[in-house]
Amino acid sequence: AAGAPAGPSPSPTSAPPRLTAAAILRIISSPISCTAAVSSPPCKAAGIDATMVMMLDVGAPVFGEEPPTPLEEQIEFYSGLQKRHPGRLHCHVSVDFRRDNHLDLIRDAIVNKGLAGIGEITPDGFSAADDGIRPMMKLAADLGVPVQIHTRTGVWTDFAGTDFSEGNPVHPVHVARLARELPDLKIILCHAGFPHWWQRAAELIADLPNCVIDICDKQYCAASENCWNGCCNGFCDPI
Repeated sequence: AAGAPAGPSPSPTSAPPRLTAAAILRIISSPISCTAAVSSPPCKAAGIDATMVMMLDVGAPVFGEEPPTPLEEQIEFYSGLQKRHPGRLHCHVSVDFRRDNHLDLIRDAIVNKGLAGIGEITPDGFSAADDGIRPMMKLAADLGVPVQIHTRTGVWTDFAGTDFSEGNPVHPVHVARLARELPDLKIILCHAGFPHWWQRAAELIADLPNCVIDICDKQYCAASENCWNGCCNGFCDPI
């Protein structure tokens, strides 16, 4: 209002997370130069030097029907997106291991199209330590690229979202088992076990140098006045 005293300038971290994310998505999807993207106000305000974009394959193996855009075209899109922002945007490929050609598509995406890793892998009906997904994990280790594995309770339409036991296929314990069996495999635990397993996730990978956690989901929870069951206490404050 006119005549109102000016308040302190908002800090970069006070920007609404969803608005910042939406602005960045518009920027990286537009045919502008990498320099323009990195120097844009949303990226500068958020202190973002690099961004990771992950692909999801939720076609026939998961929901029984294929998406309008074939996987090959999706991979081409992400490859082009990454090329427009070299060193600033890193795109991962994801192809469900239940597809007969999944290893060929993944290898081509990484070796020939330059994608930076594999993921997100979202366990639904399988765990990260299962034998069926092991060839993909070995391929990632051989190629020297990281894999992103979902570790938040609930997937898709929140299947198993109330199962907090280690029997849940997305529990971090399965990722830790995989990491011990394939020490050359680089693993990113997506969502850091949000919201019930973050402490367990940290404990499980404490002595695993091939694992890191990301804090996707934590930003929205920490910014909320109704932080879910206090799950961020002692976690987000230091960050």
